[in-house]
Amino acid sequence: MPGTLVSDSLAVVLSSANITSATTTTGTAFEISWPGNIQIEAVIGTQTGTHTEDIEVQASDSSTFASTNVSLGRFAQIANTATATQRLTAFCNKKYIRCVRITAGTVTASTITVTVRPVTFQRALTTSA
Repeated sequence: MPGTLVSDSLAVVLSSANITSATTTTGTAFEISWPGNIQIEAVIGTQTGTHTEDIEVQASDSSTFASTNVSLGRFAQIANTATATQRLTAFCNKKYIRCVRITAGTVTASTITVTVRPVTFQRALTTSA
């Protein structure tokens, strides 16, 4: 079976690479067994250099993403920002999901973890006093 099967009891990490140069990184296709509403979370870690980063989450009926691709959403562009967390909610009725990261400019380090989970396991944004 192509792709990696994702259990509805665990969130799956779509991307966690530390990018150190301007590049387009296409993540691995993951098979999801829970069609419906999903929450996509981007945890923005170390950002150094003078760069921007665009993150899109895509879904497809094919593990190769050769056809029937749809965009589930894009995060706000990231540009040398301090650590933060961004979340999106989307409806997904496709079998496979992946993350595409486009980094442009001079990059020293760009650490971002993108995770997807069923909306029933969604996290609320919290702030500490």
